[in-house]
Amino acid sequence: MFSRTFKRLYNNSNFRRRPNNYRNWDNNSSVNSPLSSTPFYQFYSHFKTPNGKRQLLIFGSLGASFYFYNLETVPLSNRLRFSWIPDSLMVRIGKMSYNSVMSQYSQEFATNFSQDHRLVTSIFNKLLKQAIIQEKEIKGKSSLENLNWEIHVIENRTYPPNAFVVPGGKVFVFSSLLDLCGRDPDMIATVLGHELSHQLCGHSAESLSKSPLYFALGIAFYMATGLDGGRMIVDMLMQLPASRNMELEADYAGLLIMSKSCYNPDKSWQLWERMQKLEQRNRNINVEFLSTHPSSDKREMKFKEWLPKAREIYESSDCGNNGFLGDNLMKFYSFK
Repeated sequence: MFSRTFKRLYNNSNFRRRPNNYRNWDNNSSVNSPLSSTPFYQFYSHFKTPNGKRQLLIFGSLGASFYFYNLETVPLSNRLRFSWIPDSLMVRIGKMSYNSVMSQYSQEFATNFSQDHRLVTSIFNKLLKQAIIQEKEIKGKSSLENLNWEIHVIENRTYPPNAFVVPGGKVFVFSSLLDLCGRDPDMIATVLGHELSHQLCGHSAESLSKSPLYFALGIAFYMATGLDGGRMIVDMLMQLPASRNMELEADYAGLLIMSKSCYNPDKSWQLWERMQKLEQRNRNINVEFLSTHPSSDKREMKFKEWLPKAREIYESSDCGNNGFLGDNLMKFYSFK
């Protein structure tokens, strides 16, 4: 009788023991922890299940296969890089960028017969010829010789000294940069070799290839912490350092190309010495870890570090006969 009475009272909802809402000691986790309601926790919990583990294995295998399939060697630096953007897409992106630049600067271009335009074109001809030869030696073919190269000199000295290349072979040089170089062919070759190497190394496609990864990591940071600023942290820790490394890679490849093209590599570091002095006069402070480019003093230091190899290439090149032959061969290439 006592047992029946106890069972009746225990089954009564008013008598039942309240559940423990504080701690589940079996799995050492909080049952009602605030983290249990976050998307990241739910995402993580899903992949702890057998079905989730299978999905993780499949997605991981596909991702790894896609990554290794799209690895390729960068010419001259021999670095392995991940790039999956097709050339056809880069051509479209290049056209859009080119149209944007043309609409901004088209009224300020020097004529094709101006002294600056002829100087820049002559130097770039020799660099391009040598870059095509070296790319063919490494890859058996050249992506550079099939591009419709165009060179534009922006004749406005109010702009800061600068030069850039748009995907597809469009090169833009500011006359203020030519002023900084003192129109010294060796210093100009340092700049043009750098811009040509961006195209040779495919840096634009590489940057675009990594953009989805940076975006996904920013989202993952937000899901895990619930805090804004994940993309900024990803940029500082991954994207900006990668951009600075590509700039240095273009410096290195450009130095080798200019040396092989018979331009004096000893003048290369002097360009960055001048750039550093200009920045100091204008009180421009380059906080490197927040910039897409290395600081001028670091670039000067790196050029001095690479100088022995560049000198060796320069001294072993047949520079006595290379100039006339190069100028005549490059007449087959059309520049606008």
